[in-house]
Amino acid sequence: VNRTKLNGIHWDDAFQEGCIALVKASRAYHPGRGAKFMTYAFVCIEHKVRNFVMIQTRKQWKEKTEDKEEILDIEELEPKIAPCLDLPIDIDLALD
Repeated sequence: VNRTKLNGIHWDDAFQEGCIALVKASRAYHPGRGAKFMTYAFVCIEHKVRNFVMIQTRKQWKEKTEDKEEILDIEELEPKIAPCLDLPIDIDLALD
């Protein structure tokens, strides 16, 4: 967890995800496949923490962009740009 850039995610949450990954790795580990447990567990934990951070970062970004008034719905945008492009105002007519 200390090596991963957390992008504003709480360290405790990432650490908890790592602990969960360690438990899952201990259950899924098969010594006959040739990898040491330490190597297998490290890969599992690193993947889980990075995935968690990526998902949480996307959620934070989505929350920030949903609050902005600058984001327009296509139906709001269409009448504003159609005259500039000499397009029909009704998109349904254009598709027929």
